[in-house]
Amino acid sequence: MFYEYDSKQRLVSEKMITKYGDSGKRVYVYNSDATISFTESSVALTDQNTTKTGKIWLNEEGEVSKIEEYKDNVLFSKREYTYDDKNNISRNIIGYNKLFLIDVLGITHNILTYKRYDSNNVLNSGYSNKYTYNSDNYPVSRVETSNSGSVYTIEYLY
Repeated sequence: MFYEYDSKQRLVSEKMITKYGDSGKRVYVYNSDATISFTESSVALTDQNTTKTGKIWLNEEGEVSKIEEYKDNVLFSKREYTYDDKNNISRNIIGYNKLFLIDVLGITHNILTYKRYDSNNVLNSGYSNKYTYNSDNYPVSRVETSNSGSVYTIEYLY
């Protein structure tokens, strides 16, 4: 991954090349309404180009609260996130808060709920998390329950 930033130290593009030769690029534009628009293009080895656009909403803490993705100007996916007010395990990694890697962990705080909707606004996947924290408000364990009922337990060691 290659990251590019503007003069305000905001992420403006991500470029990726896989070991298989596929490539992709996502370009971000910071809007006056405090949302972030993006255009994503990818090229597969089969020479098939795909392009999608989207919009990212941030909450008052700077965490991503919603992402909408469009193909040919038609909504095909919406994701929504809620967070706790505790410390994320990646909180002290310099520069991590400039990336939009929320699908993995969150940025500053921990994801409590994740919901993914299809193009008909029907919930098709999601999960909720319950955390146990140490005295510094960092998680020591997480129990993730998917909408399908699967339960996973993750332990964090510091």
